Amino acid sequence: MGRKVFTREVLTSADVQNFLMDQTVMSYASRAARAAEIPAPQEGWLTFLRDEQVIEAAQANGSWKVVVGPTYSVSTTGGGTFTVANAWLTPAIPARVTVPAGTYDVSASSSFALSLGAERTVDIGVFVVGESTERFYDGFTAYGANIGTASRSHVVQGPVTLAAGGQLELRARISGIGGSHGLGRVALSAARIG
Repeated sequence: MGRKVFTREVLTSADVQNFLMDQTVMSYASRAARAAEIPAPQEGWLTFLRDEQVIEAAQANGSWKVVVGPTYSVSTTGGGTFTVANAWLTPAIPARVTVPAGTYDVSASSSFALSLGAERTVDIGVFVVGESTERFYDGFTAYGANIGTASRSHVVQGPVTLAAGGQLELRARISGIGGSHGLGRVALSAARIG
């Protein structure tokens, strides 16, 4: 494959196949439909899967990798309260997004808006709902006294993989503080990467 400059020559069926057909973004209803038609893809071929809304590129080993995928998000606004005792909290206003099977990168725009009485260490994590072992996919931060929106470093420690699809949920843990505290906006955004 590649590029070819035609100069007054016969356009062969092989050239049509190699320089036109195999270099388009081929559209399929599903992975199964693609596999039935392309059992052995060549590296660099691109396909669009309509059911998942993803563009994937064929790899050298014959597998497919997502290069453009959808972003799933949920955002809630309004007041709420929570009581904390050094444990992971499900927010009073839940942020939960349902996604199909795949691997996801959690956006830096995912956030809580908390109002605390004093500066405390806050762990913000993305969890897979229903997992027997809760995995933590985020970094750490400290919130200042009585601030509405936190300034924090959001570093996802690893991609979130859901083998059979499911729900992702944003949670927080606040260390060393008790009582009732304010919860404002909660937002969760996850982009399909694999």
